[in-house]
Amino acid sequence: MKIEIRQPYSFRQLGRSPRQEDARYPDLDVPGRDTRVFVVCDGVGGHGSGDIASALVAAAVGEYMCGLNLSRPLSAETVGKAVGHAMQKLREASDGKPSDMSTTLAMVCLHGGGVMAAHIGDSRIYHIRPDAGILYRSEDHSLVNVLVHTGNITPQEAMNHPQSNVITRSIGCSATGERRSPASVMQISDVERGDYLFVCSDGLTKVVDDDMLVQILSGDATDFEKTAALARLCRDSVDNSTAFLIPVAGICGVGSEHVRATGCDRGEITELLDRASREVRDVSPDTRTKDCRLCRRLAKWIARWRRRSPWPCLRVQTCNNANTTVTNHG
Repeated sequence: MKIEIRQPYSFRQLGRSPRQEDARYPDLDVPGRDTRVFVVCDGVGGHGSGDIASALVAAAVGEYMCGLNLSRPLSAETVGKAVGHAMQKLREASDGKPSDMSTTLAMVCLHGGGVMAAHIGDSRIYHIRPDAGILYRSEDHSLVNVLVHTGNITPQEAMNHPQSNVITRSIGCSATGERRSPASVMQISDVERGDYLFVCSDGLTKVVDDDMLVQILSGDATDFEKTAALARLCRDSVDNSTAFLIPVAGICGVGSEHVRATGCDRGEITELLDRASREVRDVSPDTRTKDCRLCRRLAKWIARWRRRSPWPCLRVQTCNNANTTVTNHG
């Protein structure tokens, strides 16, 4: 499968912190639409070289991932190799001298198997579907998250907890040795047009809670306006705030070529949707196989896209085994 995205947007703000310790890859407010890797790192506060660590790790992980063949599916082991590459860059930067540098990591990579979401620390990743809410949110590697899960504090109390800056995993090195915590990796294949992938540092999550984030991304504003609204909300955050908003434009090649890109005249939309509805309805239960789940999913897509017209139309064909093949285009 290939995930096509609309124009992504980003911001990186100082907030009320005296120094900038966030870093991102690519380091652009308006990355290219062909960007496949997005990284946010937050240098660990209290460590004198947190800004160096975040910049080195963001660039090293981003460049390593971009050097792979992203048209093919990637395994979770790839993240470990990328982190190893970043650790090598940190060792080279320290030049054998005692130093204390550490950072979080949050990365989204669009590859042939879907979306790889990997994180270490409390920089966060979201997968949001405006008509459904949060489908995935990374679990912070932090003390307050442990307190939330053990019932000692509420999620609301965690946002402004005095120990909210204490993390349980990071990437870095010090005079006493290296810190190379394992990344939590999620492979996401349930991605649809209209979804958002969102990567951010904790300077944003200290100000914008989950409900507010969903509300903003579900609104009628443009993607640029949504990004600007989030930037305004956390401009005066106590910490640096950095984020990428990655809007999904369409999916090609889903389910062994069940979905692939093609062209279509806008005037054919109604006819093709009606044809799709009939063919999904007319598939005989006697000829269905385990792939009949696709028929049910297709019916939902048709209903959703009919309500949101003009959206990409669907060309529907029937396979030899009477299952349904879908072709969409953006």
